[in-house]
Amino acid sequence: MEFLEIVADQTSFKHRLKALVRTRNASGPDTVWDYLQNELPDYKRELPDWTWIVAGNLSSLNETEIEKLTTQKVLLGPNIHFENPEVSRVVKRMGHRKIVAPSEWVANYLDASGIEIRGRIVVWASTVDPNEWVPVDSSRDSVLIYMKDFSKHELLMQVTQCLSSKGIKYNLLNYGNYSKKDFKRLLNRSSWAIWIGSTESQGLALLESWFMNVPTLVLESKVFTGLDGSSFSASSAPYLNPECGRFFSLQDNIPTIIATFQSELPNYNPRSWALKNFSHKNVLRSLLDSLASNEKP
Repeated sequence: MEFLEIVADQTSFKHRLKALVRTRNASGPDTVWDYLQNELPDYKRELPDWTWIVAGNLSSLNETEIEKLTTQKVLLGPNIHFENPEVSRVVKRMGHRKIVAPSEWVANYLDASGIEIRGRIVVWASTVDPNEWVPVDSSRDSVLIYMKDFSKHELLMQVTQCLSSKGIKYNLLNYGNYSKKDFKRLLNRSSWAIWIGSTESQGLALLESWFMNVPTLVLESKVFTGLDGSSFSASSAPYLNPECGRFFSLQDNIPTIIATFQSELPNYNPRSWALKNFSHKNVLRSLLDSLASNEKP
């Protein structure tokens, strides 16, 4: 569990925040946290009146803490489970709130599902440290298979058989079972990657791959299913750009799509695109612009 207050009064709930923090790893919430902590002065300067709760279980707050938040301007998200009825109950008591959605489809989902009205939602995507996620001179002699949706075992078999038949070396990375060091090491050895997952709210591991200049062939997933079984339009790579890679589908012929992607590799320049579009300056400006636009009548 993470509970991070950024901007405004950094002493608020100081001891309680420490108690709520869980062990760090390479998860999405940790990545967002690392970025914001590193760039905290800029966000404090630009948003002096806001309290930002990035992640955590809001239902664990006590009544005194909730009451204090009801008098503040609060940014909530992007790593908060608003679907939890107890969390929703706490959130709706905050009259000066804005919900942070990490991509447009998530904002649409929050609105369409009735979790939050669109007028309280801002879209903001985090970045990662480009000086940490930077490729080094190494032999890029293999393909990385990033496996996140373990129900797609048959697709994985088709992919590995195709690569083997072509004499292409590959490394398999299973989601939730690797360290940051493992990921960077394999990305440095990869000329490209195949992404087998489902929907992503932003896709921070994808962004890390692009900063490492690894083009990605991403299994397309267009539907997110809510807790009540309702279906919503979504994406498995909300920020995938033609300079970073392309989508493929379960209906595609795997040997054909792999051959096509290999032939297109000279056209991709993911690190250049990521540096241009996900710099700290651009990510900060995106939030400020989204907040300003959101405040217009």
